[in-house]
Amino acid sequence: MLFHSGASEPFRRDLPFPDFQQVVAMAEVELVGEPTNPDGGEHVRAVSLLEIDDAVGRLRPEHPFEAKLLEYVRELRSGRFDA
Repeated sequence: MLFHSGASEPFRRDLPFPDFQQVVAMAEVELVGEPTNPDGGEHVRAVSLLEIDDAVGRLRPEHPFEAKLLEYVRELRSGRFDA
């Protein structure tokens, strides 16, 4: 997907700005155990199982872009949006 940022500066200096592309993926998953992380991997503070609407509500205040991506995924899953 193509996006245009309305921010005053890039999130990180090495990222394209203000126009950029974002990969959006979705998958059905089954939790089969506690999360693990390889040495040197990204630090995971918590894993939560949420409905999309709940996740959007949690993200929106501090992470509006990520909330919009989840709303997009919700639309894709519902079949109301043609990718």
